[in-house]
Amino acid sequence: MRRAEGFTLIELMMVIAIIGSLMAIALPAYNGYVAKTQVIAGLANISSGKMGFEERLLAGDPRGFSLADIGLAEQTSRCALSLRSTDDGYIRCTLRGNAHVDGYTITVVRTNGGGWHCEVDPAISPSYRPSGCR
Repeated sequence: MRRAEGFTLIELMMVIAIIGSLMAIALPAYNGYVAKTQVIAGLANISSGKMGFEERLLAGDPRGFSLADIGLAEQTSRCALSLRSTDDGYIRCTLRGNAHVDGYTITVVRTNGGGWHCEVDPAISPSYRPSGCR
């Protein structure tokens, strides 16, 4: 008598059910990690302009300055950037990408005293915010 080899239909269906259950848990967690990463990438895009911003303020250019003047592009893969070139100015990133953060903003704000702090759009979930941002 010959011995049967392989898997039964029930065994295959059980494996598919287990994989489906794991995917139902993993995909939302993955999307959350992607959203947080995109917010952090947006912060990194604008933080690099703080040094150029300070240099332009120290130069005392009365006409103000642009993003290009401080070494930033108007668009990146994650952001549409904007700025206010005053003593209490800011550099802002309007996020693009994941549905959890698309269209929201992250901003580095300069105080009159020369300090900088990070502000995140209140609509962004606290779990997606970088540490140290308001």
